[in-house]
Amino acid sequence: KPFVDGQAWDYLILLDENGILKQKLNFQQIPYTLIVNQQGSIVSRHAGYVDGDEYLLEEELAKLAGK
Repeated sequence: KPFVDGQAWDYLILLDENGILKQKLNFQQIPYTLIVNQQGSIVSRHAGYVDGDEYLLEEELAKLAGK
């Protein structure tokens, strides 16, 4: 929380301080990315990060948007 509070990010950061979400979604590695469709279903999961992962995320979002 102190790190996040010290940043000037212009988007909402939600912290899972008690680890409840992490436990419910059964993941260990961060970052952990979920893509949720308009019906509220998880359509993609991705754990960790290596260079180029952002392109995979863009592809998944494009598919979801029908592009």
